[in-house]
Parts: sequence; C-alpha cells; structure tokens
Amino acid sequence: MEPRTDFCEITGDIRVHGNSSTLYIASLQNGILVENSSWNIRPYPRKENAAAMSSVKNWSINLVKNHKEIPRCNINHSVPAIHFSLGGF
Repeated sequence: MEPRTDFCEITGDIRVHGNSSTLYIASLQNGILVENSSWNIRPYPRKENAAAMSSVKNWSINLVKNHKEIPRCNINHSVPAIHFSLGGF
C-alpha cells in the first residue's frame, strides 16, 4: 500500500477472469505453498481522491493451492504484464 495507489507484484501461474474482476494465483511464492486467501485492490494512481476512486473497479485477488479450483486458460503469455483499473478522471 502506497499513499497514492495500491499495487502488488506477483510471480507464477496467474489467471485473469475479467467478467468477475478476479485474478487467481496458483503457484509457489518464495518456495512456500501459499494458503487459500484473498484480498481486494483498486489499482489507480489517485487513491486519495474520493471522486476519482468512486468509479474505479475493485479487483479480487485469490491465492489458491489447487490449480483445479481456478478457471482454465485459453490464452497463455510468458511475458510480464501490467493490470490496472480504468475509471477515475
């Protein structure tokens, strides 16, 4: 969490389900199997401005242990990506 925006850096098997505004992470983080957990993030650079943030999409990030619990991929990429919300100003 930063004063102006929220962000996280994720490595591993990441799957985006755009219709439900959810990111699924099924991977080992730092060699330790992560427990099932989740949090919400609104990645937009003007977090302190309530008027801008009122129209920014809230994304759910879910860490899962079992790959079978998350949607299957039909498009795969092996390069870094940036995921952000539209809205605000």
